Amino acid sequence: MKIQVHIKNINNKFKNILKWKPMSEFQIKNIKEIDLGYGNLINHFAFDGCSYYFTVTGESKVLKTDKNFMVQDVYYTCREYDCICYDSKDC
Repeated sequence: MKIQVHIKNINNKFKNILKWKPMSEFQIKNIKEIDLGYGNLINHFAFDGCSYYFTVTGESKVLKTDKNFMVQDVYYTCREYDCICYDSKDC
């Protein structure tokens, strides 16, 4: 799986709130391949602070892993999902 990182300029309001200045350059020093047993079928992911959730291309499921990317659970869904996001609100 390849991860793309895009860094955009942060406006002055966010600089003051976050108390840091964004770097103009970003360099990845180490890349570790994540093997979840699905090869290149892993599409997108979300993170809730504890676990990662990965969508699987062509399958109606979402994989839940721990911070070490060990699969904890598989959620079977009624359809295939391309993108997911984390929402901290309780419904």
